Amino acid sequence: MIIFLYGSDTYRIVQKVKEIIAEYQKKHGCILGCEKFDFKEKNSFEKMKNFFESAGMFSSKKLAVIESALTSAFNEELGEVIKKSGLLNSQDNFLIIVEGDTGGLKEKSKKLLMVLKKKPVVSQEFKNFSSYAQAKPWLKKEAEKNQLNIEDSALAALFEAFAGDTWRLINELKKISLYRPEKKVTKADVLEISVFEAHPNIFKIFDAFFEPNKKKMILYFEEAVRSGSDAGMIFNLFIGQLRVALLLALGQAKEVEAHPFVVQKIKSQLWKFKQEKLTELYNELASLDLAVKTGKIDYEAALEKIILNF
Repeated sequence: MIIFLYGSDTYRIVQKVKEIIAEYQKKHGCILGCEKFDFKEKNSFEKMKNFFESAGMFSSKKLAVIESALTSAFNEELGEVIKKSGLLNSQDNFLIIVEGDTGGLKEKSKKLLMVLKKKPVVSQEFKNFSSYAQAKPWLKKEAEKNQLNIEDSALAALFEAFAGDTWRLINELKKISLYRPEKKVTKADVLEISVFEAHPNIFKIFDAFFEPNKKKMILYFEEAVRSGSDAGMIFNLFIGQLRVALLLALGQAKEVEAHPFVVQKIKSQLWKFKQEKLTELYNELASLDLAVKTGKIDYEAALEKIILNF
């Protein structure tokens, strides 16, 4: 059997590979019959061929995991192996081919990609979640695995901050589970111990917004992006901060879900903006968020537009 796992969400791909290997070993009881081959490494293709062609001393059933097959120099040779070998219809020998984002592949790599997407190959794509609603069932299960009792709004805040990096998202879940092992985690907890601890520049950007100082906003935003912070995360946190400011300006403090430190910091700067201006900005951010999600603009350009126009 040949299984092809690909996509931008490498965390879930790795977890799926572990799941398949665990099921395979449970069924066949063979640990020595599992190997991993990275096609970026020298002689990896020949080693993979020899692995399947040689008779195992302890097991005739084998499973191999191949990484970087499509982007390696062996993609054409692998295509021939797939066509001529009995792996496609084998129930005892498994070949798992793992690849990241398949965009921008060369023509010869695209040929192998087409083969891997057709039956009897079992293929599955793992894209980054496009919304919290889509990610929620999976995130709930991950929280349960880590014995984490967390409010829905807190889980949503965590997703908004790290949606583009599933590895970081899961690391934050694990960190929070250690921080409050026996208590229910709130959105305020997430904002305190996770989001703003990991991305301190968001405060600087928001402080500059209230001054108001466009040059500082652009400087802090560019510093955050250069340091590896995701523009989408900054944009979503910015909307969250502005929502808190608007609720406070409207006298709806009871509706605010934020850490007391965040609330106090925003309160101290509210006098610099009229309620009408905050409402106008919040509506503009909401419109830009929709434009981003429909592919009309990216998050970085959306934030730059806000900075230049506010």
